[in-house]
Amino acid sequence: MATVKGIQMRRGLEADFDPSKLNPGEFAVAVDTRRVWLCFASGVVKELGLLDDINAQLAAINQTLEECDGNAEEAVTKARQALVNAEAAAVRADEAEADADRAEAAAEAAAGSAATASATADNANRFATAANTKAEIAQNNSIQANASAGNALAIAEGMDGRITQLEAALVNLRNVVDTKFDDAELTSEALLNFLANGQVVVGPLGPFAGGGGGGGGSSGNNAIITATNTTGGDGRNSITLASGAACPLSFTWSSTENEQPTGNGSMKIYVAGALRSTRNIAQGDVSVDVSQYLSAGNNAVTVQILDVYSNRKVFAFTVTVISLSLSSSFDASTPYAGAITFPYTPVGAVQKTVYFILDGQTLGTVTTSVSNRQQTYVIPAQEYGSHNLRVYFETELDGDTIRSNELYYEFISIGDGEGDPIITSSYNKTTLVQYS
Repeated sequence: MATVKGIQMRRGLEADFDPSKLNPGEFAVAVDTRRVWLCFASGVVKELGLLDDINAQLAAINQTLEECDGNAEEAVTKARQALVNAEAAAVRADEAEADADRAEAAAEAAAGSAATASATADNANRFATAANTKAEIAQNNSIQANASAGNALAIAEGMDGRITQLEAALVNLRNVVDTKFDDAELTSEALLNFLANGQVVVGPLGPFAGGGGGGGGSSGNNAIITATNTTGGDGRNSITLASGAACPLSFTWSSTENEQPTGNGSMKIYVAGALRSTRNIAQGDVSVDVSQYLSAGNNAVTVQILDVYSNRKVFAFTVTVISLSLSSSFDASTPYAGAITFPYTPVGAVQKTVYFILDGQTLGTVTTSVSNRQQTYVIPAQEYGSHNLRVYFETELDGDTIRSNELYYEFISIGDGEGDPIITSSYNKTTLVQYS
């Protein structure tokens, strides 16, 4: 049986790492600092970036962006306030000029009366002096306000420039993440390819010493394993879903040795680097729901498919779980006369459409991006009797429609008069599970 060389790997402490001792195509892993290097040729060694580190950098940049947004908004608010102060100072300057005009008029009137001319002139001078002082103060205030407005606007413009730089850096990092790979192969021509979902994304590199079969097995077997990510019908590896929703990951795989199937294999599921499940799988189409292992926020999910010889294919996913919920403090036990104000609180940082279904008919919808803040919806006055109300919202995530929990109420409307007795119940179960 032929022996095929696979990609070699060294491991140890980073202090013992010597790049000059690596062979082309060989990996080196520092088990104490969790750093990884790959040798491309003698003396040419590159350090590989890890997805968790890049995601941490993305999170730090996002936090910095949020802080810059807050500082920019504060600077703009101060600029606007400074402009208001400048306008107020200008008004005070106009008032001071009016006082000066009145002082001049008083001086002229004083000149016409010899008996009171001296006293009137003194009063006019005092008015004029006071008016001039107020005018000077107002002018200084106006100059200071204009300077403050200019400084605030300069700060805001500086913030805008910094935000633009950070957004550009974030785009660059996301481009790096978009080129991540989940497998590698050494071809029979000794060329190294890095793969994502079975497609070459980096390479070919080399040639390197030795060669291997595409998807070939390890020493002791010549089995060939192939696997394709078919999640979502398009092989997506980035998924966004609502908390509690199913998260099916699907694949097609096979393993053959001498053109004969090698039998069942196994699947390992990792979340944030921790092994969460191992299961036996038959060759062909296979699907697994990983929602039970996810938490709110970003989840790094890795799926390994292994054949009987432990030849494997690895797939990496980023699954973002967002919290979607709807609540209300509406009191259905109180009879209502006239229009009804219905309070509700949607939770979820996405655009959503809220549906109000009254007595089985759509009463209206509201589109909003508000999250965790109470809103109100006015229900027109209803005729005397019992009415039922259902409220929920929907949002679009990755082309799929995600629906929140549903609120259900039965309430009494007494209208303008009285009639037959009314009975309501908020019990809305239509099916029950029966146990024997």
